[in-house]
Amino acid sequence: MTQARHHPSVMAILLKREVWRRTTPLLRRREPDLTDAQVAALKRSLVYLRVTVGGRNKLARALRVHATTLSRVLSDRKRPSAVIALRAAKLAGQPVDRVLDGSWPGGACPHCGRG
Repeated sequence: MTQARHHPSVMAILLKREVWRRTTPLLRRREPDLTDAQVAALKRSLVYLRVTVGGRNKLARALRVHATTLSRVLSDRKRPSAVIALRAAKLAGQPVDRVLDGSWPGGACPHCGRG
């Protein structure tokens, strides 16, 4: 089989038919990291943090995610990952278990902190 020279205006021509086989199977969709109840608790925590930090963009920077990703998570267009949960817990100064089980921030108002 001859090789074509690489030149911007010249296309390589196949001289014989080749069939390429995938050596590894396609990645299957993984199970979600968090349960539905954990996702709901995390979203409540993210809303609380969004208000206390001072807005969506500041929270996104603090969590080290893109602001669009955070918007999609908060609007049910994207499922949050366990990494976001860990970063939110660290930002809140709480154990991740309290963030995921809904015990933090509880029923506290994000503006005044009263429950």
